[in-house]
Amino acid sequence: MQISDKAITALRRNNKAIAALMVAFNIDPKSVEHWLDRKENRLTKPKAVKDIKEGTGLTEIEILDKQTAKA
Repeated sequence: MQISDKAITALRRNNKAIAALMVAFNIDPKSVEHWLDRKENRLTKPKAVKDIKEGTGLTEIEILDKQTAKA
């Protein structure tokens, strides 16, 4: 499971959600950007999903990409 492209796009436009992630994980804005670039798994943790939902208005289904098929 990983964060969806839709959630990444929404996060990049939402300072409130980014700030919530910074506080939740005690990281700086550059780290959040790095996590978004890498689709870091920590962004799928329950606390992160909750903060993303509250900050962006996306649903959990929109935030998480549950397809894990590998080529």
